[in-house]
Amino acid sequence: MKDRKTSILSVFLALCMIFLMSSFTVYAVGYETEKTGTVMVQEFLSLRNAPSKSAERIKKLSNGENVFITGEEGDFYTIRTQDGSTGYALKRYILLPAEETGKQFLCEVRIDNDSSGANRNYNMALACTKLDGYRMEPGQQFEWYSVVGIANKENGYKIATVISGGKYVDGYGGGVCQVSSALYNAVLKQGLQVDKVYHHSIPSSYVAEGYDATVSWSSDERYRKTLVFTNNAGFPIQIEAFTDGGTAIIRLYQIL
Repeated sequence: MKDRKTSILSVFLALCMIFLMSSFTVYAVGYETEKTGTVMVQEFLSLRNAPSKSAERIKKLSNGENVFITGEEGDFYTIRTQDGSTGYALKRYILLPAEETGKQFLCEVRIDNDSSGANRNYNMALACTKLDGYRMEPGQQFEWYSVVGIANKENGYKIATVISGGKYVDGYGGGVCQVSSALYNAVLKQGLQVDKVYHHSIPSSYVAEGYDATVSWSSDERYRKTLVFTNNAGFPIQIEAFTDGGTAIIRLYQIL
């Protein structure tokens, strides 16, 4: 009787372990038909031997290089290159054809800040999560606070360096203006209608003077600094926003 209870308990524990592993495991998905993608990076994209940013690099993939996508695992595609090399590459840097995604790439803006710290990078990433995937219909107006919200402690932002009153000080949301500036430059690049933009009281270190877009909240609208623009392109536009360390990256797409 004791052996039977032990056996039942062992089976139960084994089933629990299988359930827990299935709940947290990221499974690889293989495609029945290979897809073609194009590498879109500033310098190079690492092809790695495992789906991890810390995995060994097999080779460097160049901007504009066409690759074959055979599957995906988490944030990575499984890739076969033109010379037959296979490995894993980050999805964010491989552009799929418009007929595959239903959207056409329009433009990209990257703004780097080499002096960016952990809190600043966190704030930029948080702001990007609010922007990423946002869709604008023709004639629709974008207003920063209506989409992204206020960069304060209550909304999860951390303390980092900000520009206020013509000097550098510590404040919640430091780094968010790098994201708003990247979005502003993408808007300019695509020729969308800028309705309202404010510049920092002193030039920003990460962008040319006059091409920054500061966002600073005030309950009094007279002192509130925001970014407002209108989609005058005549077709729906989608925003892609993400970070890579201290780099803010904004892409605009036409929704087909």
